[in-house]
Amino acid sequence: MTNSLLNIGRTGLQVSQNQLNTTGNNITNANTPGYSRQRVDVVTQDSFSTSAGFIGTGAKAVDIERVVNQFVIEQVRTSGSAFSQLEEYSTKLSHLDNLLANESSGMSGVLNSFTAAVATASDDPASLPARESVLAQSRILAERFNTLDKTMNDIADGINDELESTTQQINILANAIGSLNQQIVESTGNSNIQAPNSLFDQRDELLRELSSLVNVSVVNEGNGNANIFFGNGQSLVVGSTTYEVMAIQGEEDPSRYDIAIQDGGTLKTITKDVTGGKMGGLLEYRQNFLDPAISELGQMAITIADTMNRIQSGGLDLEGHYGAELFRDINDRESTLERVAYHSGNQSPNDRVISVEITDTSKLSSGNFQMRLSGGAPSVFEVLDSSGNVVKTGGLDGVFPQTIEMDGFNIKLESGNFSAGDQFLIKPTHNGAANISLTGIQADGLAFAQPIVTGTSSGNTGNGSISKGNVVSAVDSKTGELLPSFQKAGELAPPLIIRFTSETSYDVLDNTDPSNPVSLVPPLENLPFTPGISNEILPGNTGQTFMISDGFNAGRTPLSTEIQSGPIGTEASNAIVEEVITISRPLDNGKIETQNLVIPQGQSAQAAAALLSEANGVSATASSYAELNVKDNGTGTDFELYLNGKQLTLSQPNLLGDLPSPMTNDYLADAINADGNLQAQGIRAVSDGNSVKIYSNQGVDLKFQVEGGGGDSVEFKGNKPASALGTVDVNNPINFNAGGPNSFNLDLFDGPGGASNPRTVELEGSFSDTELLLQHVQTQVDKAFGEAGKVVVAQNADGTIRFDTVDNDMSTQLRVTGPLGADPLGMAAAVGQGTLRPDDIIEVNGVGGGNVQALTFAGEVSVTMEDGYSLSSDAASQGNFFGQNSTAQSAFMGYGLTISGNPDKGDEFTVDFNTDGHSDNRNAQALINLMSEQTVGGQASFQKAYSQIVEKVATETFEAKSNRDAAKVVYEQSVAQRNSISAVNLDEEAANLIKFEQIYNASSQVISVSRQIFDTLLGIF
Repeated sequence: MTNSLLNIGRTGLQVSQNQLNTTGNNITNANTPGYSRQRVDVVTQDSFSTSAGFIGTGAKAVDIERVVNQFVIEQVRTSGSAFSQLEEYSTKLSHLDNLLANESSGMSGVLNSFTAAVATASDDPASLPARESVLAQSRILAERFNTLDKTMNDIADGINDELESTTQQINILANAIGSLNQQIVESTGNSNIQAPNSLFDQRDELLRELSSLVNVSVVNEGNGNANIFFGNGQSLVVGSTTYEVMAIQGEEDPSRYDIAIQDGGTLKTITKDVTGGKMGGLLEYRQNFLDPAISELGQMAITIADTMNRIQSGGLDLEGHYGAELFRDINDRESTLERVAYHSGNQSPNDRVISVEITDTSKLSSGNFQMRLSGGAPSVFEVLDSSGNVVKTGGLDGVFPQTIEMDGFNIKLESGNFSAGDQFLIKPTHNGAANISLTGIQADGLAFAQPIVTGTSSGNTGNGSISKGNVVSAVDSKTGELLPSFQKAGELAPPLIIRFTSETSYDVLDNTDPSNPVSLVPPLENLPFTPGISNEILPGNTGQTFMISDGFNAGRTPLSTEIQSGPIGTEASNAIVEEVITISRPLDNGKIETQNLVIPQGQSAQAAAALLSEANGVSATASSYAELNVKDNGTGTDFELYLNGKQLTLSQPNLLGDLPSPMTNDYLADAINADGNLQAQGIRAVSDGNSVKIYSNQGVDLKFQVEGGGGDSVEFKGNKPASALGTVDVNNPINFNAGGPNSFNLDLFDGPGGASNPRTVELEGSFSDTELLLQHVQTQVDKAFGEAGKVVVAQNADGTIRFDTVDNDMSTQLRVTGPLGADPLGMAAAVGQGTLRPDDIIEVNGVGGGNVQALTFAGEVSVTMEDGYSLSSDAASQGNFFGQNSTAQSAFMGYGLTISGNPDKGDEFTVDFNTDGHSDNRNAQALINLMSEQTVGGQASFQKAYSQIVEKVATETFEAKSNRDAAKVVYEQSVAQRNSISAVNLDEEAANLIKFEQIYNASSQVISVSRQIFDTLLGIF
């Protein structure tokens, strides 16, 4: 019994001593970071059996364990990672918010100051000080863009540095955790040794610190290892093995660091999978707000530079010249190349050259795009938006350069070895704010006036009024070149006259020769007008294109085989054959939408235009033209001429005076213009005595019948010029210097009274480029005549050169004479032909006996298509209304104007060049109006676009702060919960210390009693 009591006391001493030591250790580490309170687990030792029953043998300490809850520890890590991410995110957003919203650093103030400066200058457009102020504000505007862009890119560079620093901290922590794993496994290798609590505490604290940098998941193994994973399950620590995390130059964009992890010999990029912690906050901020803000600011800068430059180019400066660019060209070579980043994984050699050209800022978005190539050659491309959606796909033919058209910009694959798997980041607007800058323009070069001036004819009888007109854009949005209207310095090409053909219809004509206005190309005739309201007179859509029917059968003079003989009333068919027209439009998904229209055989241009106008995205008009010269000998069978069933040679003394004999061209023209039925068909005639020009602005067939004796005839012609043809294929190299001097003479018989007046065209230089050769010859022809617009140089299908007269009247003549020198163009055949007339003149003779010769002129069709639409024809090689290779041109003239009120038939209005624009402020007003127009992406003004950037950042900053505050509460609650379980409570430990001391003393007393009993027993024996 004594021995048992002694052992019981001894175990009590041992247990209480462990408890006192553990309590003391808890108290000592009360403020140690990560320390978890420990406790001694005590169990009763086995009892032994006696006759009186089982008697205990004392107690023993089986474990000293940490008082922890793994779920709560995981909560602390998770909530701490979320809080750290939001803390970093909201802090960075707050800095960006302050930068953009601050009056001294943001854009709002400078935009207002620029507008105010232009408004002041608009009040006195000739004032040089006011103009200097506009230049100064323009420079401030550009520099503010530059400053904001640099500041935000400096922030981006700072994020690169922070990512690099964070990866170093992650690696340090990961290595420390791996080392602790090894120590823990070694310490617990013997199953009889309990877990080293201090090592576990240290590891948990390191894991908490690691979670504040990046979100991780922890998997505990039975042997004591804690394996750590992050991203998309990437191993960071496995046992004692660690994997290095690095910040490297981005695969898609070298200026933006990626996060990668080293796994053996493989470096894997995991940026998109990283979340949580400081690193997650940095990446989220950069991806969701910093880079988008840079691109959105760039979109603004590009749009401002482009739209203001366009207004400048469409205006006149103080010297009366077209304005120069105010800001740097948005598509200069450097800018177009900077908009592409090349993926680091693209195959060698790295010789690819891609450029990105902004084509339409109204359609431009601020997002980035990824382009991927696939297929063997490669043969297929895909363009994805920032959300990963495929927005464009198509084929590559392997021949470069090749252009991919996008909304607002073009991607041009210029040269290099493109390979399957290549990837490219397309950044149309990212560098826009960095690249905007003022050109070297001077104050007097600011174009505050507009180049057009309108006028009203003094003979008008109605009360219609015309606006001053307004230049919309002087530049072709696709080519970047000046539109034809503004290509001639000091001129409007062409000046216009607007002639009302009725109270509800009008024609717009080329008024270059005010004595003989002619149709535009394409014609703008028989257009509807609504009296009493303001009517837009000219096409105003910059994306519209037009095609004028240029097929063989459109508007041509009938062939001799197409003339029909018969009794009076015989009508010949027109030359039109059946034709299938296809209207196409590319869709956003890469597919092509088509509409097929069938023009029947014999269809008039009027009916064909009505059919085409039924198609989506298409409107069409028609016109007809013929020229004739009557040759009546005044004897024998009376000469008669019929037009669309109307006898023009009918005696109408009360209306037209006496019927002349022989018949005259003037009488025929008067008869046409006096007939109501012909007028209803839009037919009118103009005679200069030598011929009659007959027009229909409705495009009806012009059906003629000629009756007369053998000496009577009529010459008819269409709209072909006189042409002189060379015989040498100029696609081959031509050396004008060989065998020279080389030249030839062109004679248009435009001397006094139509006398011969030859001009010498001198040829020089050597050419292997056909286009350059044609341009050179055209320049030399214009130089010979002293002006452009007399003879046009063109190329025939067989490669030979052709000289066409601009005039196509029946009286037009062209003659080529020598000396020719070595005749490098092969003009000898043309010299041998003598004087040339247009080759579409046909003479129709009277056949007598009450019979007629009938012929019909088909008209032409002009088609206007909305942006994106195109037209093709299945016509045979010569063409019908359209040819197989008919091409569309821009329908946009660059300016618009309105007419209001109630014009009368015959009223006329003019549009001409503004020769005195010193006091004209319309272009300055256009700049002011631009500031409030929805130009940015076609949806917002400059101020609104900037406000949207600021508001978006401010809203997200507020939300981020709210989320951060909420995350902080959750984190603090998790820490408090952990502390309630694992932290040292000094009051509790002090009480335990007293309790365990009492137990220790009591155990000592048990031992003392046991000794006394033992001594008593010894004394007995």
